[in-house]
Amino acid sequence: MTTAIDRRLFLAGIAAMTASAAAAAPRGAKPFFERAVDMAPGNADVLAISAWYWLQLGEPQRGAEVTDLAIRLNPRYPYWYNSACRTGYFFAGRYEDALGCARRINFTVATDHAFIAAGAAHQGYLEEAKR
Repeated sequence: MTTAIDRRLFLAGIAAMTASAAAAAPRGAKPFFERAVDMAPGNADVLAISAWYWLQLGEPQRGAEVTDLAIRLNPRYPYWYNSACRTGYFFAGRYEDALGCARRINFTVATDHAFIAAGAAHQGYLEEAKR
């Protein structure tokens, strides 16, 4: 059973993990990511948020694993998961999965197009990669 204190610690952990990563101190953020995930292993949003950062922590496979878990926990996930999924999967070498997520992004920016092109090229979809 989660208590109010546990909830505050969890939210503090999320804030600390995000702040550490944003301050370009990803190595210092690792314990906060691990703790946040440990405190809320069933929270798909926390897992999706952490997926963005596991690459910076030098653990792209972990990013893909937490992405898989987030999607299993919340198969009707919000659109913003696609950015996290695309990044986590791509750098773990799961190009087809990354490409699928990148294609599902509602509004695209240059980075999204770059991931689509790179993912398509890795999969041999050269015509799509050229667009």
